[in-house]
Amino acid sequence: MVFFLHPVFLTALACVGIPVVLHFLMRSRPQKLPFPALRFLQSREKNCRRSLRLKHWLLLAVRMALIAFLVLLFARPGFQTAMDPMAIPQNAETSAPSEYSNAPTAAIFIFDTSVRMDYVFENRNRLELAQEYAIQILSGLPSQSVSAVLSTHLTSPAFSPDRGEIQRQIQRLQTSAVSRSLPEILPDALALLKTSALKHQEIFIFTDRTAKSWEMKGAGQRTMLGSALQKARNAFPNLRITLVDLGVPQAPNARLEIPEEDAFRMVSGGTAEIRTRLFSSDGKVHRVGIFLMDEKGEIQLRGELAAHPENAEDGANTHAETDWNASVPAIPETAGTPEFQETVERNETVERNETAGVHEAAIPLVFQLGGLKDGPNQGFLALLDGDALSADNVRGFTIQKAPPTPILIVANDPAEKNAFFLRQALAPIQFAMENRAGFDCTILSFEKFSRWIHGSETASSEALRRNLEHFRAIFLLDPPKFSIPEWNRLAQYVNSGGGAAFFPGPSLGNVKDFQQAEARTLLPAVPGFQARFPQGTFLNPLLQIPHPILRTFQEVDSPIPWDGSPVFRAWTLEDPKPEAQTLFTWSNGSPALLSAPSGAGRVLLFGTPIHPTQNDSRSVWNLLPRGDSWVFLILMNAAAEYLTAEEEISANILTQEALSFPLRGLQDERFTLQRHTFSLSDPHGNKDPDPTTKQTPVPAGPTDESGLGKDSGTVDHGAVNFVAADPGPLRSSDITLVPDHEHHLLGIPGLEQAGNYRVSGTQSEFLRGFSVNLPMKETDLQTVSQEEIRPIFQPFPAAFLSDVQTIRRSISGSQANSELFHWLGLLILFLLLAENWLANRFYRNGT
Repeated sequence: MVFFLHPVFLTALACVGIPVVLHFLMRSRPQKLPFPALRFLQSREKNCRRSLRLKHWLLLAVRMALIAFLVLLFARPGFQTAMDPMAIPQNAETSAPSEYSNAPTAAIFIFDTSVRMDYVFENRNRLELAQEYAIQILSGLPSQSVSAVLSTHLTSPAFSPDRGEIQRQIQRLQTSAVSRSLPEILPDALALLKTSALKHQEIFIFTDRTAKSWEMKGAGQRTMLGSALQKARNAFPNLRITLVDLGVPQAPNARLEIPEEDAFRMVSGGTAEIRTRLFSSDGKVHRVGIFLMDEKGEIQLRGELAAHPENAEDGANTHAETDWNASVPAIPETAGTPEFQETVERNETVERNETAGVHEAAIPLVFQLGGLKDGPNQGFLALLDGDALSADNVRGFTIQKAPPTPILIVANDPAEKNAFFLRQALAPIQFAMENRAGFDCTILSFEKFSRWIHGSETASSEALRRNLEHFRAIFLLDPPKFSIPEWNRLAQYVNSGGGAAFFPGPSLGNVKDFQQAEARTLLPAVPGFQARFPQGTFLNPLLQIPHPILRTFQEVDSPIPWDGSPVFRAWTLEDPKPEAQTLFTWSNGSPALLSAPSGAGRVLLFGTPIHPTQNDSRSVWNLLPRGDSWVFLILMNAAAEYLTAEEEISANILTQEALSFPLRGLQDERFTLQRHTFSLSDPHGNKDPDPTTKQTPVPAGPTDESGLGKDSGTVDHGAVNFVAADPGPLRSSDITLVPDHEHHLLGIPGLEQAGNYRVSGTQSEFLRGFSVNLPMKETDLQTVSQEEIRPIFQPFPAAFLSDVQTIRRSISGSQANSELFHWLGLLILFLLLAENWLANRFYRNGT
């Protein structure tokens, strides 16, 4: 069917009369010539007149056609032809071209904006190609159509008739680390169609066909999508769904493993050993570097290793991602879609996918990182030579090189003697001298502790608060009577995040001192009476309870000799709190060790003391330190680790994971969270992927164990430069955190952007650090076939387009535009030459 892009130019067809006027004005007049052979001329007159008239009409027709085709050239004519039937499914219900020739359409453009769309192929990433195709489709929509843009990150679309605004929305799209799957947002698009009254509807989906983009979580989501599609089939019979295929077959990629807590190990000399792996499917040798950040946010290259594919791990060098079809159950015709069952974990082992031909080699890498300071040390692992997908080329990490945890041990005089066994269990003298002890024990007598609490040995109560909160846990061995201020001070300390362990013994003369209201608010239970076991009783762990202390014993492979440490006397523990947990019992089943939270801290109550042993069994309470001492050693260290709460704070998390830190006496009303990024910058001046951060050159580090020499200026590795964010003053990208002083916690919300984060107080001091990384499954490039995707849209047929010739169409996938501009230009050139030749030939010598 013929159409015109600029029909107004057709009015210029009136100019075809100009040659007619010129013809009548300039035609030749017969001349009267006296000639003898008049009869002969009269006989030739009729033939000459006929020949001259034919020449004039031929030249007139050429000039009129030249002007007419010139007008048509500006009107830009074209044809709508049927699309290649190979691009439409066999079962697709196609409509006649006349049905959609000029009908206004409600079009929705759905974009996958996951980081996988940053994959660069043929000098363009997948999102840029999707934007280019979408703009071409937008320009081909009929007049009075409305459009909307929907992405897997943005969820508030609306129809607009303004094509300029829709084009700007398409051009502003960016990839995001947080992205939903396409089946998850498809019901939103179907619901949006209800807001348009137009008869014809189109949905264009731009996808790279990666399995992660099409996964579905649970049968409930499948059922919901199937129901939405069935309702849409009844409400929108003219709806067309078209998928624009942007996938790269067998896309090669190299990605770094995310450093986890067990990837860091402190070795001799204060050096950290960092273990990671490079998963590579391109078969190339890659260079991986490790960088360390200082307190100013500047980074130094501290080591570099070459990852050779031949060094891949045996038996773990291939990764077959989840077989998409194998995990999909049979689907009813109206159910809507198959289900992607996610079976890969956070750091999945890379195997072989036979159908997709993807083979990833897992290459282990071990870095030695020295010169670490006490506290959090932050840095990055980076793929120095880069590849087609940059999202998984950099991994941030935070190493906690904490000094020995300070612990206060309070015992009766002589305090050093009575605390000897506990001190040896937590910080052996030899370990303390070699700076290898995990705890730094300070011993104090109850008499001095009481004077300290009452402030008689401190300048002010503020100084007392700072000094007491310095200790992460307090062990009270055989405590005597406490006054009400002492109980209140201990409760304040525990509620602010500290830990306290009570070991009542013979010094507890009157149990009423531990039964008063101030003590009941802190203790998990109250001591009742002294129970005697002449033959001895033994600890019985309740290993079925999930608790950090019991988990330590669950991980012991050898049999534990509990009967090697008998107990002869113990306080009964009565009236436990509802939140209290019994971790150990005696042989008769009565509680021996209880645990309970208190505010932001934790409290342990043991029924027997850690008392120096005597030869006379009548005055001995237990033989815990004297029996199989390794049981006592493990128990005390597990208790200390539990009270300091170190095992629950992870410094390396994934995007959208929340975490919290105990305040431990900090009274700041506001905290600042700053993000530091690390990226690969093109030396030719291309923009950094994160334009919100200011970039500064990276100074090279000094010579270290890896043999790297000193240098200054920017670290240049030929292909790329390395830049890190400058923390600078408070910026709009910084996050202000409000602490929960009631629970003495500082909560960190789930973050969407990867990088190294630092928590600072009001005085800009560096308090905490942690790293956020993108999950490895977000950059899994395994694809699914078109045949596996089409059943998702049942009962609608889904057509796939993959090249610009079939994408440039007007509407509904049934017609494609073919313009005649170039052919008309050639024809006009031919007519111009013909007119010139005929005019010169016909009017030669003034004829």
